[in-house]
Amino acid sequence: MDITPLHRKRTARTGVTLIEFVVAFGIFTMLITIASGSFIRSMRVQRTSLQLMSVNDNMGITLEQMMREMRTGYHFCTATDGMTYAGIPAEVITQCQNLASGLNLSEIQFFNASNEIVRYRWINEMLEKGISRAEFFDPVAGASLCGDGTLDIVNGICYHIITGDNIKITNAYFRPSYNDDGDGYSPRITLSFSLTTNDPVAESIATPITIQTTVSARCGESTCPGDS
Repeated sequence: MDITPLHRKRTARTGVTLIEFVVAFGIFTMLITIASGSFIRSMRVQRTSLQLMSVNDNMGITLEQMMREMRTGYHFCTATDGMTYAGIPAEVITQCQNLASGLNLSEIQFFNASNEIVRYRWINEMLEKGISRAEFFDPVAGASLCGDGTLDIVNGICYHIITGDNIKITNAYFRPSYNDDGDGYSPRITLSFSLTTNDPVAESIATPITIQTTVSARCGESTCPGDS
């Protein structure tokens, strides 16, 4: 009779126990979870970086456009600036008083190099540029001329969005200094913006970008139209 010894070694075909299977599966699951989490985080970081780079580039273009126009501007006013109105046209005084009634530093008005009244304003987490013309006081002619912009009939201004669709501006601030005619100083305008991306995934993990700069207008003493 063939008797198999009790100390016989297990062959390679012998299966694993249930405990060994559970332990191995648990370790495998844990490693897969860690690897997947790291991959997802890296993809989110890359997505956020690309979104913020795009936001920064687009805002840089918008800011350069604003600064270029402000360098050759004059008669700057915002809601609470201390400019005097001596020698300034009556329509500018009215417009500035309308701004002051709103007590809003997120909007600025000035004359550009073409002697047009220009406004920049922060509204609905976007920046808009407005141009004032006589036609914009008329609802019919103004609506036709303004097109897809936002028409302000009260002030005769047509606004158009100048920031990209991917930009979300959470705060904006305009402040002119040395703005009185004949004070011997060129006007200086401080611009400050806090912005982020409209992408909900990137916005949830990104820190808002803060941009602040100062524009020195080239309109100095005896060179502004109001000084002549």
